[in-house]
Amino acid sequence: MNTNLFIGCDPDLHTMPIVWVDEKLACVRIDLIRSKAGGALEMIQALKRSFMSSFYDAFAVEAQEIYPSGPNRTKRPDDILHLGQVAGAALCYLSDLAGITVGYFPLPCQWKGQMDKLAHHKRILTAAGIEDELWVYKGGPSGKYIAISKDAGIPGQADLNLGDYKHVVDAIGLAQYAATRYRDENLKAKFLKEARRV
Repeated sequence: MNTNLFIGCDPDLHTMPIVWVDEKLACVRIDLIRSKAGGALEMIQALKRSFMSSFYDAFAVEAQEIYPSGPNRTKRPDDILHLGQVAGAALCYLSDLAGITVGYFPLPCQWKGQMDKLAHHKRILTAAGIEDELWVYKGGPSGKYIAISKDAGIPGQADLNLGDYKHVVDAIGLAQYAATRYRDENLKAKFLKEARRV
């Protein structure tokens, strides 16, 4: 039985996760790419060295957004330019690796809306089938985001620190977004094709 696989990538200048989910939205693999220098070129080179090719049906890479105000206000807009370079390299690389033409580049507001990060992480992990007893709250008793206990046994998880999950859970959500969009677009195409036959 063939399994559809989907990739999510949350671009970053220091720690960039690439995560696989299956058609049931469960996380099946985590790759984490690190760059000590923290520059765009260094991360792009690390991406090329680290990422292992495999088949997947579609992917989503988060696009960049400048936040003019609020708690997440963009303090250095120039950093968005460097982040955009990393995201562009990830888009090109993921498209080229498996000859994939189905890719998405959603803004944060498009794939996760305006939901609080902690609430959104709960939603992502629940959709992934990761039981709440495996959740580790980061940032105090109420938590700012959620890490996943090593007991979950996800391939690639052994290389992660708890702090990495701020980006990893977002990458899981992006992969789920790719899976859902891909499924919905294929269903729509199927229904339109059937409707034309009538």
